[in-house]
Amino acid sequence: MKYHVILRAQPEGSRLFFLFFIFLFILSSCSPRPQPTSISDKPLGDEVVGKSGGVSALWLATTDFQTAGLLRRLDLKTGELKDLLPVGTDVRIFRDGDSRLFLLTSIQNDSIHLLEWVEGAEAKVVSERALAPRVNPQAVTRDAEGRIWLVSLDSNEVQIFTANLKNEIATIDLSFLKDDGDPYAELSSILFAAPNRIVVSAARLQRGEAWLPSAESRLAVIDTETFGVVASPFVDVSNPLHLYLTRPQNILVVGSGDLSLKRSLFGRWLNLSTVSLTSSDQTTLSSRILDSSLCEDQKLAFIEWIPEEEKSCIRVGEQKLLCEQGNGGFIFNKLTCAGDLLFASYIKEGNAELWVIPRDGSQTKRIPMKQQIQSMSPGP
Repeated sequence: MKYHVILRAQPEGSRLFFLFFIFLFILSSCSPRPQPTSISDKPLGDEVVGKSGGVSALWLATTDFQTAGLLRRLDLKTGELKDLLPVGTDVRIFRDGDSRLFLLTSIQNDSIHLLEWVEGAEAKVVSERALAPRVNPQAVTRDAEGRIWLVSLDSNEVQIFTANLKNEIATIDLSFLKDDGDPYAELSSILFAAPNRIVVSAARLQRGEAWLPSAESRLAVIDTETFGVVASPFVDVSNPLHLYLTRPQNILVVGSGDLSLKRSLFGRWLNLSTVSLTSSDQTTLSSRILDSSLCEDQKLAFIEWIPEEEKSCIRVGEQKLLCEQGNGGFIFNKLTCAGDLLFASYIKEGNAELWVIPRDGSQTKRIPMKQQIQSMSPGP
């Protein structure tokens, strides 16, 4: 099976997040590059695997934002970084079990691919499915029966496919989540909560007002047996980025905050049993959250952007592991937690890198990248 998803053009007005990363890339060449301390040049080795919670590899989707991207795999034991497949300029990757990943492609040739890693071989495309043009797929998950659930930014429908992507089973219309006068609810993330609940977040961005998020986002809780919406609470979290299952029947909603940088709650607990909302242990920040990842010990790692100081910091809860200044503060943009390690994408002065950051404060490893990292996921 041939795999061709390289994108050759950029549409006008695609979406806020894509433009945000282009802005970040331009800013990367505008500031001097201070060197952080405690940086190790030694190759990755067994000590890294021992800290990664058993994760053997990190999968990366990189892009030049213009013509092409790459799907790459970093072996955490040998340190080998291998190019696997050419991909589009706007993609997302999500782990799917022990040996597979989902690849979502946006902008043009919108599609979903299911990839499988075979030891010693290239990544194999198990199945693929074209989507409607320019729906901008954002997130994907499976339910208890193995069915695939997909949400897109420029569609109000949740799509449900068979386990092999061959057939579409149903669609669920969530247009009631949108703001009046705005065509889309901006479905941004999705999560399965056993035994029979799917939770979808709606960012409710104001497209006619510079894509500013509404003061409140909204969730839809869906029954996987009936495909019915059982609850749709408003949440005072601006621009939700991720949903995390933190304990049985509890969902953590994490948002980036208001683009105007007003102080706003960026974390909330949703109890699925009562559909009630409570504050998380992360309450308010005067800065903005660029990305987050929930670690195995249930602590939230995140990238904090502090514009007045032109600084980005990587934090786990209240602990600041490191900060970098310059570049308008747009230095780190993607973050993944694996065991006692954090993996952060870095861009500054035109240089793209992957930082491997031990949570215990020991030496950080910096790995040069050919292109800027757009998405990453622990994987096989």
